[in-house]
Formats: sequence, C-alpha cells, structure tokens
Amino acid sequence: MRRSSGCLDRTAGALLLAVGAWLALLSLPSQASHFAAARSGLLSGYRAAALVAPPPARIQSVGRPSRQTPPGHEPPKAAPYLPRISPDPAVGPHHAVGGNARVLKLTHGSPGVRTIALTFDDGPHPEYTPKLLALLEHYQVKATFFVVGKMVERYPDLVRMEQAAGHEIGNHTFDHVNVTRLPDDQVTSEWAGCERAVQAITGLTMKYCRPPGGRYDRATVSAASRLGLTTVLWTDNSADYASHSASRMERRVLARVSNGGIILMHDGVQQTIEVLPQLIETLRRRGYRFVTLSEMQAESARRPTGPSASHRNASPYPRTPPAECAPPA
Repeated sequence: MRRSSGCLDRTAGALLLAVGAWLALLSLPSQASHFAAARSGLLSGYRAAALVAPPPARIQSVGRPSRQTPPGHEPPKAAPYLPRISPDPAVGPHHAVGGNARVLKLTHGSPGVRTIALTFDDGPHPEYTPKLLALLEHYQVKATFFVVGKMVERYPDLVRMEQAAGHEIGNHTFDHVNVTRLPDDQVTSEWAGCERAVQAITGLTMKYCRPPGGRYDRATVSAASRLGLTTVLWTDNSADYASHSASRMERRVLARVSNGGIILMHDGVQQTIEVLPQLIETLRRRGYRFVTLSEMQAESARRPTGPSASHRNASPYPRTPPAECAPPA
C-alpha cells in the first residue's frame, strides 16, 4: 500500500507540472507558439506520469475457464459403447452365436400372419388360475402359461388343469429371481429346477422359457438354450401388475398390438381377469386369431420373411430389459 501511494503522488505531481506549463503559456503573445508550447508541456507531463506510474494489473477472468487442462488433471474417459440386442422383426427364434452354442430367442411371430399369443406369467395361483382357465375355455382360446417351479410344487393340480385344457406350459425359473445377478451354475439350476417340477407332474418337456421381469443377458439365454429352451419375450406389455384399471390396460394393449404379437399378462392379478373378456372380443373383431407359442412358431416357419434369423442379433451383449414384472404371490 505504501509503494502504491508513492507512485500516485509522483503521478499527480507530474500532471500538476503539465497543467502549470499550460497556464504559463497563456500569457505568450503568439497564439501559434502558445498552442505549440502547451502541447509540448502536456506531452512532457504525460510522459513523466507514464514513467512513474506502475504497470496496470492483469485482470483475471472469472468467466469461462480455459480449454487447456493441466497435465494429470484430464477428465476420465467415457466408458466404451456396447451394442444392445433389441427386439427386431425376425421370424421364429433368433439364432445368435454365443461360443459354440446356438442361442435361441423368440420376440414375436410372423408379421404376415394375423395371430396373437396370450401369455400369463407367475402362476399357478390358487385363486386366479381357475378363473383364467374358465374364461379361456368360454372363449375357446389357447394360451401359454409361464409357471414358477416352487408354485408348481405347491399347486400341482392347477398345472394338470392347464395341461388338460390344451394350454402350453413354459418355464419361468424355480424361484422367480433376477437371473442376471446369479452365477452361471445357479442360472442353470433355476431353469432345470422348474423343468424337473413340471416334468414330474405332467411328463412334459417344456420348449419355452421367460426370465422374470424380462431381464436376461448372454449367460442366461445360453444356459436356457443348452437345456433346449427358447427364451421368449413379448411385444405388448399389459402392465396388469401396475394395478391399472381394466379399461386402461385394454387401451394400452390395443394401441400397440400387431400381427405376430405376444401379449404379456399375469396369473394372480384381478385386473387381468377383468380385462380379458373385452380384450379377446375386440381382438377377434379385428380379425386376430389366438395361438400358443408353438403354433405361432410353426406358422412363422412356414411363412419366412426377411433375412434368415441366423444373421440377426449376433451381438453377445445384453439388451435393455422391458419393464419389471411383479413377483408371484
């Protein structure tokens, strides 16, 4: 502060000298010499002020930071993009190469056939399975039930009723768990445990499976494929587990439905019982025919469209799963 005060005093003194020179020259007789001398005096004063004044301080910007990053402070690099498997319009099962095993995945039927597959997850359920079977029998509709192994052991007669009515039975794991979080051997145990439970009661060898919540990756699909199971997803999610009203569920399904569609519903939800009659009637008025997954796949094989499935979905990376499904009661 003292140094700055001294510099200001010297600057002010030099300026006063320049002003004094200007006033003294006003008394000169010649106007030309008057202005010339005044100009010279002022310039001398400004030069003197410049010599004693300190250099201006550099103003540091507080706005946008510099683009240059100091060494060692570089931001972390973004994770590499990994491609995702997404539902695509292939016909029949997808055959994606994973190691030496053929991976089987079914997303929907043929877009050239006006068929719909109704699928019901999480059963059997002692209260709702008989109601579903009665409705399906009334409308002469065949569906596919993805059952949970522990529920099969608890209510074996309901599974026998599904089989006797001509419905297809699929594998929904034994414990209804997120199989993507399990080690490979436990994933296989989940599929195999449900397989054993159903086979002990019905004598059937199941062809299709669906991972709970639609969560799957390469390991879970490969494990199912080694057991001869085709992983099935869906094209239309009724979201019945979200406690929507029957009318809202119907609008949701009908807005998205198309040829070869697979509709996801649940065994154990009251809204499913309520929406099913009007949903079946509306879809029939629109010209759709209801089939099991085996019938849908067989018809798709007779009507191949587009590139062969062996050239689709070769990526080993998992896809983004659909919305979560509610666990069984």
